[in-house]
Amino acid sequence: KDGYQTIAKNGTVNIYDGDEIIGTLKNLGSGKLQFIPEPDYSKYSDDNLPNFKYKVSDTDGDYAEGQINIHVKDRK
Repeated sequence: KDGYQTIAKNGTVNIYDGDEIIGTLKNLGSGKLQFIPEPDYSKYSDDNLPNFKYKVSDTDGDYAEGQINIHVKDRK
């Protein structure tokens, strides 16, 4: 929830909105991630998008940081 977590290939972490879990982020490998929203997730507007911050590093300690905003489409 707070801070950075390492996600191994096929591993998952929860994505939160405050204290509420709104979905799961899965590492599919090859640089691909999948966000799976909770069944009752209902924020489909561009306001207050779910997001996560990331930090990547190489073997000699160089790193980059960023934030990914997740756009979720309503399946209705």
